[in-house]
Amino acid sequence: MVPERNGKKGKTSPLFWHYPRYHGSTCKPGVSIRDGNWKLIKFYEYEKVKLYDLIEDPYEKNDLAKNNSAKVRQLEKKLVAWQTKMKAKLPVPNLNYMPAIKK
Repeated sequence: MVPERNGKKGKTSPLFWHYPRYHGSTCKPGVSIRDGNWKLIKFYEYEKVKLYDLIEDPYEKNDLAKNNSAKVRQLEKKLVAWQTKMKAKLPVPNLNYMPAIKK
């Protein structure tokens, strides 16, 4: 099923999200793409991806990445192309970071 635009079914452009930093919530730095039914989320900190079919699983409960490596590669390729085009800043490790010691 393809989303409708102006009352007509048709192909829509992919949507991209880029969040390269920590911002006080439970979200970790990452990037994601929604392309048709598919949503891929890539977490920088864990070097992990999650893949969802939003028509079949709108609540994102069933990660399909493990069994759909071709779709993961396809969407990751689109993400990298978009990040390159947008000159997106990627997170880099803070080598001077020293976690607070809890007493």
